[in-house]
Amino acid sequence: MRLVRTIHTLLLGSLIIGTTCIFFRRWNTAPTRSIARRSVSENIQKTIKESLQGKEQPRHVVTQKLVLMPEITNAQMALTKVWKLKIQKRNIQASQICQKYKISPNISIMPRKRLSGLFVSDKHRVIFCLIAKAACTNWKAILLLLSKKVNVSDVIDNSGRVKVNVHSLRSWPGKYLTSLSTFSDAEIQHRLQSYTKVMFVRDPFERVLSAYRNKIVTPDLHEPQFIRLRKYLVRYFKKNSTKQQILTGTGLTFPEFVDYLIEIFGNKIEFNWHWKRYDDVCQPCAIKYDIIGKQETVTEDANSVLRLIRADNTVFFPPSSRHMTNAGSYLKQYYSQLSTQQASGLYNIYHKDAEMFGYKYPLES
Repeated sequence: MRLVRTIHTLLLGSLIIGTTCIFFRRWNTAPTRSIARRSVSENIQKTIKESLQGKEQPRHVVTQKLVLMPEITNAQMALTKVWKLKIQKRNIQASQICQKYKISPNISIMPRKRLSGLFVSDKHRVIFCLIAKAACTNWKAILLLLSKKVNVSDVIDNSGRVKVNVHSLRSWPGKYLTSLSTFSDAEIQHRLQSYTKVMFVRDPFERVLSAYRNKIVTPDLHEPQFIRLRKYLVRYFKKNSTKQQILTGTGLTFPEFVDYLIEIFGNKIEFNWHWKRYDDVCQPCAIKYDIIGKQETVTEDANSVLRLIRADNTVFFPPSSRHMTNAGSYLKQYYSQLSTQQASGLYNIYHKDAEMFGYKYPLES
């Protein structure tokens, strides 16, 4: 009888162990493991974002990160820390220049039009300031996709690049994108205080040259306003222009374009978005941006932003557009054409942008 009980106990124990093994084997299969990793991934993304905001993190998140997500290596974690420090330095520099020039506008009494370049995604709790000629086309495409109101094929071609006609969609400023300027004062303050705020910049002098080459020399046929503008510029700013040049709007040199910028700046006429100063588009002295990305590090900065707002599984940052102007390689060639007076006048317009984000005049040693 005792022998029968012993055998029965052993059989029952074996059954329990076998069942447990089967359970863990099934739990470790792809669907369950994927759910677990996805949950931990979300915690990690939340951790990075809160770390950027200076919040202390619970220890169990770090434990999960090391145990359940071995694909996140120490090297990757180190890169995240380096990137965070880089962003902090940019933010500090911008703040110091605002203090240097005593620029401290008040959002609450600012005309709503000055907030029209800031776009909101409530789902992702993020505010993007879109600056023309500074990865604007790509970020606009991403915001359109995050809105879920357009199809991928509407804005991305088969090669993964943004379509040229993305700016011609009825969304600027339209029913697909939401500008911060459309909210009430209380709603604006709530979003500025609680959302992640992002802006991307590039060398302001390179940006001006890019705008000249892309919008004045060879304007896109989808943008007839620039075809009209260059005809106006040739008529009034080109020296010794011919009838044919006035009719076609061709032949305006870079120094003549700079003369136009200096004149309208002196007359306090509002700039076009493609050469408007950063301070007038994004209000960096009134709004404390969490992330200031740069054209020079756009891939790293953009991918980090998408991870922080938990959109990296939804969209990707597209490669540079085919029509993007590589103005950087032409800087000295064009800026050496300017007279001392023209160089001084242009510097007077954009020097605060340059100082705020760590750039110099092209011919400075």
